[in-house]
Amino acid sequence: MKVSIELEDEVENGQYVFSIIGKDQDGQEKLVTFTLNVGTAGIPIEVLTKIGTSTEAFGITLPYAVIALTIGIIVFALFNFVILRKQRLGMGLSIVLGLFAGILSLIFIP
Repeated sequence: MKVSIELEDEVENGQYVFSIIGKDQDGQEKLVTFTLNVGTAGIPIEVLTKIGTSTEAFGITLPYAVIALTIGIIVFALFNFVILRKQRLGMGLSIVLGLFAGILSLIFIP
């Protein structure tokens, strides 16, 4: 089944949330919600809008902020305590790499 939504030519920039309710072959109602960003300015805006939203993984709803923070902490710990532990600038570099990994995770996680 394919669903298409047509937007007017004069749609204002912003974030739109749509919910579709349908019935499956067993007669049970299901809900699908999706977000549409119109007129965003690329990756920085995409990252900032994702921070306040959530995704579902393995049947659990997880906020993107928690995912990014977890990945950042893991990368920081890996670099600070394992890879760069004897380097003079190890902690500073580990913090930067952890922040960078957290932001990258927001870009690549759908």
